[in-house]
Amino acid sequence: MNARTDLQSAEPELGLTFTREGLKWPEPPVFASREEERAHRKIPLTACLRIFAMFGFDAGIAGHISYRNPVREDHFWVNPLGVHFSRINVSDLVLVDHDGNIVDGKHPINAAGYAIHSRIHRARPDVHAAAHSYSCYGPWPRLASRCR
Repeated sequence: MNARTDLQSAEPELGLTFTREGLKWPEPPVFASREEERAHRKIPLTACLRIFAMFGFDAGIAGHISYRNPVREDHFWVNPLGVHFSRINVSDLVLVDHDGNIVDGKHPINAAGYAIHSRIHRARPDVHAAAHSYSCYGPWPRLASRCR
């Protein structure tokens, strides 16, 4: 199953609506189980990676978005090493524990990305997701003549 199919099959979320009483903000989803939440949250994680690619926040193999696993809170899902953000599918995501062990996934992970995200998730249990990226506008182009 790819992210495009997952995104198409997901329940459409209603945005901001107008009522007689004023604005009605969308409610966060409610899940019957942590497993259902995990399956749901992996879809927006994949979508975020693709959105990063659309906006050019995908220089080389650098940059990561991670999401804390609600079933095993000392684990997080992260994008794999070597799969471009624009091509990420839900099935490409990698589940990693705080010690760097790949628990689920078919790809390796970037050690630098793991080092950053594991420390965030370990230090801040209240943080559910973290993102960092590099673009052609990041630090390295200062050394280049122009951004390609």
